[in-house]
Amino acid sequence: MINFLSYCALVLLLGLSFGMFVRLFRRVYAGGGDTVQVRFFSWVDLVLASMIVLLIVSQILVSTGSVSQAATANVDTFTLLWGVLVWWVVILGPILFSLWFRGFKLGNVFGVDRMPVGRALLLGIALLISALPMVFVVDLIASALLKVNAAKDAQEVIRIFENSSTVAQRVPIILLAVVVAPVAEELAFRG
Repeated sequence: MINFLSYCALVLLLGLSFGMFVRLFRRVYAGGGDTVQVRFFSWVDLVLASMIVLLIVSQILVSTGSVSQAATANVDTFTLLWGVLVWWVVILGPILFSLWFRGFKLGNVFGVDRMPVGRALLLGIALLISALPMVFVVDLIASALLKVNAAKDAQEVIRIFENSSTVAQRVPIILLAVVVAPVAEELAFRG
């Protein structure tokens, strides 16, 4: 009986979540949305883009070439935090500098100044919570189709988090997951 009620609640929450995202999608894209128009690219843009692509490809090749997994118990999480921050500065720095150098207002480019920060924060939290049923269902479907055990085949950062014994080791990982990654990815993929 409890499983049946759980599944009913999941279906109801999934429908509510999907409806909320469809409504928001229509609201955002029905207005036509502002786009950034770039009329020219210089050789500096070509060099910066090439360097970023080369950096990303080299990281992919390094990660696929390594056979042995690092011991997750011996990872310094503060070094991990700084490494990820430096990585995103290396990727986003040239892009943001190029836009700023051309005279673009970064607040206008990324749409940061259109909504008060408090409202944007509350909307982000509400959307994150409403996305959880969809994430759960997609995880169930992907695990069933790919025959993957999510508990056993976790990402390495999850294993590092699980093996950390103190709060001081967990705080940098939480900062990476909650603050650094969403902000950096939003800046990288929105512009």
